[in-house]
Amino acid sequence: MLSRINTAYSSLASPDSDPRPPDLFAASPPKFTAGATNMGRNKSHFRTKHIEGSTALGDYVTTVHLKSEAGAEASVLTLGARVLDFRFSHGPNRLLSFDTLSAIEADPACVCVAIGRVANRTRAGKLTRYPEIDAAAHLQLNDGPNHIHGGVNNFSKCPFTIREQTENSVELFLYSPDGGQGYPSSMEFIVRYELTGDAQLDVTFITKNVGSQSTVSNITLHPYFDLSGEGGKVKDSALSYKMHAPNCSRYLELDGENIPTGTIASVKGTRFDFTEERTIDDGASPFSGYDNFFVASTTTPPEEVISSLATFKYERGESHGVQLEVLSNQPGFQMYTANGYDGREEGGFEQYGSVAIEPSLLIDGGNQESFPTIELAQDESRMQRIVYKLSEW
Repeated sequence: MLSRINTAYSSLASPDSDPRPPDLFAASPPKFTAGATNMGRNKSHFRTKHIEGSTALGDYVTTVHLKSEAGAEASVLTLGARVLDFRFSHGPNRLLSFDTLSAIEADPACVCVAIGRVANRTRAGKLTRYPEIDAAAHLQLNDGPNHIHGGVNNFSKCPFTIREQTENSVELFLYSPDGGQGYPSSMEFIVRYELTGDAQLDVTFITKNVGSQSTVSNITLHPYFDLSGEGGKVKDSALSYKMHAPNCSRYLELDGENIPTGTIASVKGTRFDFTEERTIDDGASPFSGYDNFFVASTTTPPEEVISSLATFKYERGESHGVQLEVLSNQPGFQMYTANGYDGREEGGFEQYGSVAIEPSLLIDGGNQESFPTIELAQDESRMQRIVYKLSEW
C-alpha cells in the first residue's frame, strides 16, 4: 500500500501547473469521475449505506462502496470524504451516520469527515508562530473567539473528486485555492481509504502546498465510533468502553476555552491516565466528558512509522465484545466523547453515546513554538496516516 501512496505523493501537480489537470496522476490516470452513480457496480450487492444526489450548492455527490477479501464493508461519500459506514462482514455499522444528504449538509459536528485545512482549535484564529503566514490568513472565528476545523466552510462542505477506485480502496482529490477557508496559498489534498482484513480501514492523507507562499496544514479524520452498533443513540454507552493508551504518558493542558496552554503535562495521577486499561468513565459525578489531546510523542515521527496509539473495548457479556485499535504515524490524538449531543438533533445521537478518535499533529500548532510544526513551505508535502482496526472476541 505504501508504494502506491508514494506514487501519488510524488506525482502531485507542480505549483506552476493547472491546479486541476485531468492527468493529475500521470502514473495512474483516473479511472472514474465524480459523476458516476456507483462506479458501474450494483449497490444492492452491498449492505453499507448509500447516498447520492445534488447538494444545495448544486454539486453532485455519490457513495463509493468498499469490500475487503474477508467481507468487511465500508462506504465513503464524496462530499467531505465522509465515511458513512464501517462494519464487519456481519453485524451493524460501527460509526455514527446520517440517512439523508440534507441531514449531512446540515451537520455542524463534522461527523466522520476529513478535517482540514487545520484540525481542531486555533486560538483567536491566529497563527502567531508564523508571522508571514498569519499576516496573510483570515480565519473564521466559528467556536466562540476561536477557529475550529477550518471554519464553517470546512472540508465537510467540499465535494471531492474520485481519482481511482478498486474493490477495496478509493482515492479522493480536493483542490483548495489560495484563501480557501481563509488560509494562504493553494493546496492539493489526497485522501485514500483502503479496507483490508476482517475490518481494518487504512486512511492516508497527502497534502501539498502548490501555491506561491508558505502555509499551514494539519489533517485528520473525525469518526465517531459506537462499538455496540447502536448508532450513538444510547446515552452514556461509550463510558463503559475500556480504553488503553500505554504510550500516551502526556496530554495537552487546556485553558478555559479548550485551547492548549503550551504545557505538555504528565497524565500520572490525573483523569487522563490510560496507561493502564480502565473504563472511559473516570468515576467523577457528574462525568464531564473528554475533549482532549493525548500525546505519545513531542516530535513528529517518521512518516513510514505506524504505531499503536490506543485501544477501546466494548464488552457484550463476559466472553464477547468488539475492540477498536487506532494506529498512526502522528504523535497523538484528540478524543471527544460526544459531550454536546442530547438526542434531539438530526440523527438522534446521544451524549456520551460514541467516541471520536482523531490522530494528528499537536493541536494549535500555529501558536505553540514547542509543538511539532504544521507549516508547509512552497512545494512541500506531508503524509498523515491513520489505521482504524476493528476486531471481535
